[in-house]
Amino acid sequence: MYEEHEKNFIIAREIHVLVYNKCKKDKHSTTTMYYSVDLEMVIMLPRLEAFKNAIFTTRLSAYNETFAPVGQASKSQPIVPVLWHEGTKKGMQATSPALFLKKFVCEFLRDVKSLVLFVDNCSAQNKSWAFFSFLIYAVNSGRTYMDTITINYLEKGHTFMSADSIHAAVEKSMGSKKLYDFQDFSTVVEELRSHVKTKIMLPQDFCGFKDYSSPTYRKKLI
Repeated sequence: MYEEHEKNFIIAREIHVLVYNKCKKDKHSTTTMYYSVDLEMVIMLPRLEAFKNAIFTTRLSAYNETFAPVGQASKSQPIVPVLWHEGTKKGMQATSPALFLKKFVCEFLRDVKSLVLFVDNCSAQNKSWAFFSFLIYAVNSGRTYMDTITINYLEKGHTFMSADSIHAAVEKSMGSKKLYDFQDFSTVVEELRSHVKTKIMLPQDFCGFKDYSSPTYRKKLI
């Protein structure tokens, strides 16, 4: 079992490095974009380590799904953290990645012909039928000019990506500040770098995106 896992992560890492190096050399024309996507560890607010009362108060869970450009584009293309808190929607559901990707693609990459994404192996979200249904919708709808969306899944436990660097920078920035509420958290993220473009999810953004797969056909695949 370990030998198989080691073999898989080495192959996945080699492919990742090859594609990543291609991304670094690619000048990132408006036709192709490379992004990594990852969910940051849940942020508990308020974050006031110096105040004892804050330790015992009711905490608010805040979330950050980051779309970070890879390679050459990391200096020019926008870093897009999609933020929300449990008062808007609690946690991650199977349809959540599709909704975040929809907001990202339709607002930032409408003119892009090809999108390449690096994601982790979370089966509940990044490999759900609702997520795959959205990919088909994005390519075929009139809201974008996309012809292809390529998903690169990295081996579990070996998924370091550009999005992780953004999360580390967020944690470092939060360590020197007092965060009283969600607005303070979103401000810290937005002020992280000049090309960070935060998107705040509103209740109406969490629409019920459907799973358009066929249960009958899926049973035939098993």
